[in-house]
Amino acid sequence: MNGGTRCGISLQPDKPIDEFIGPWFRARSNPPEGMLETSHVGLAVSMALILTPTLFDEEETRRILQALRDKCQEPCRRWLDNRFRERNALSNWFMILLDGFGTASILLEDEEAVAWTVKQYGFLTQLYNQDSYGESLQYWNYATIHLSHLHEMLIRYKPQLAGELDLLCYTRCIPWAVYSFLGMKPMTGWGEKPYPRSLNFGDSTVLFRPSGDVLMHIAARAKEQSRTRERSWNQTISVPLAFFQRILI
Repeated sequence: MNGGTRCGISLQPDKPIDEFIGPWFRARSNPPEGMLETSHVGLAVSMALILTPTLFDEEETRRILQALRDKCQEPCRRWLDNRFRERNALSNWFMILLDGFGTASILLEDEEAVAWTVKQYGFLTQLYNQDSYGESLQYWNYATIHLSHLHEMLIRYKPQLAGELDLLCYTRCIPWAVYSFLGMKPMTGWGEKPYPRSLNFGDSTVLFRPSGDVLMHIAARAKEQSRTRERSWNQTISVPLAFFQRILI
């Protein structure tokens, strides 16, 4: 991380909370509710602090943590509470905001909030179908990259949670992504580079591949969990690495 990036992260906490809510088309309320961008910014600041803690002095760290509480954790919790009561938007939005809330809570060592995060994580695993996701491949990937990141954060914070947090919910969707894959092909007007194309639907494009972070997480974590929960899934767990070779090289 260079000096300019460090400066940007250290100044981010001083920005008004509106900068954490998102662009003009996001709804504003008082007190403010978090949006997708609230989680995204909070996660970016959190990861900078986690990966490079020695770059920030004690006062900068204090300001960053306070900003995470006031401008990420609390607005995200407000959105989550309201939507959970309404049983509305309990899909990828809920997963993205729970990731921001949970990650900030871990950094803040807020044990009550972490326990609530674990409880909601368990509920969200039920939103996956047995072998797919109710929205398009892209939305499955968007939801999963955040739920899998939250899984990593939680088990690093409390390793004993590894046996409690289900990840087979999204691992079961890998064959769906594989069977939807059509091949690598250049796009007209985009040069000779091939792009992955998949059968898709809704408002999502034919261009799709799962994020490498998702595949790496599944390859590293799911096989062990499958041994204790669903032995019949061992063969399926091997799919991500083959998928790597086909679309990521």
